[in-house]
Amino acid sequence: MRQDVAKRLSERDDAPRELVLVLANDDIEVAHPLLLNNSVLHDVDLIEIIKHRTQAHQLAVSMRKNVSEDVSDALVETGDTGVITSLLENEDASISTASMEYIVAESKRVDTFQNPLINRKDLPPDMARKMYWWVSVAVRQHIVENFSIDPATIDDSIEDAVKDKIKDDGGEGEKSSEAERVAEEVAAHDKLTEEFLLNALRDGEIPLF
Repeated sequence: MRQDVAKRLSERDDAPRELVLVLANDDIEVAHPLLLNNSVLHDVDLIEIIKHRTQAHQLAVSMRKNVSEDVSDALVETGDTGVITSLLENEDASISTASMEYIVAESKRVDTFQNPLINRKDLPPDMARKMYWWVSVAVRQHIVENFSIDPATIDDSIEDAVKDKIKDDGGEGEKSSEAERVAEEVAAHDKLTEEFLLNALRDGEIPLF
């Protein structure tokens, strides 16, 4: 009966707010249609639900239409990969610059963020450029095609950065003992490949490179 009532109220903007709140905090089978569609729920209500209810509740909120930046921030703060991916796939969700920067940084570690990120129309070009170096070849090509980024320009930028780094180090070019140790270990295992060198450079590991 609670499920039936929740379903009936889910698309009514004149539903009693107190009743909607009770049902939205109920088991997910009851709460789902309200979390997904009901407009009576305020941002503060949704944020409380995100903080105190289950992952299933969070996922339902992430799929709402017109998710605000405050609600998006609360979803990102959960740190849940599935919830954040669902939020990224929601084109109607507004994501703050701070949250977007965090997700972009995490996309280096969490592959599932990469495709949804680059498919978002609100991804700033500077963040797309930052992602360029750690996404897969196919995703990287998508970035080049859709964000007007010239791969040669990116390569030149890295070369300039390396030159600046060498200059900052006084031109000595000496490796730290730790970098030497790692390099020798990699070489000993016959893994000193072009890919390894590129990854070291992209990660800013200049002494190791």
